[in-house]
Amino acid sequence: MVILVVGLPGVGKTKFCEKVSSNNPKILHIVASSVQKKSNDLAFNSNQLNLIEEINKIVAESINEIFLIDGHLFIKNKKVPIAAIRKLHLSAIVFIYEEANTIIHRRESDGLRARNVETQNQVIKSLEDQLEYCNYISKELDLPLIILQPSKQDTVIEFNQFISLLN
Repeated sequence: MVILVVGLPGVGKTKFCEKVSSNNPKILHIVASSVQKKSNDLAFNSNQLNLIEEINKIVAESINEIFLIDGHLFIKNKKVPIAAIRKLHLSAIVFIYEEANTIIHRRESDGLRARNVETQNQVIKSLEDQLEYCNYISKELDLPLIILQPSKQDTVIEFNQFISLLN
């Protein structure tokens, strides 16, 4: 089962994936940006296809049963093409959501990564755009979609219930 976990930078995708996978040996957390071969000479679509090829190789060679792909639907304000997403052979999509001010605060507090500085209105617009694209992908690829807000709910319980419905 391959599940794409998406949301804005700073929303808490990695923390969510770590929390869900830490006590479940069946789950492998794959951070897309760590897998991607950094190559400045490849076009955007070629980079995405190379990344997907690498992720599919990890999935094929693993003994795990559930794969959480921690990634993005937009890279530098460009949508990852749905044709590329289709090649991941997804079972579902998880959209991690937080309020704009929470995301801004997390970005400001993150000393490990350089983050773009955005206003609250820009973050809200990005959230709307990403959620709209996420819904579109879910419908086009006939994939279940769950929206989780870690600050408001126990996402591990919600996620496990979601997974049990997929089996």
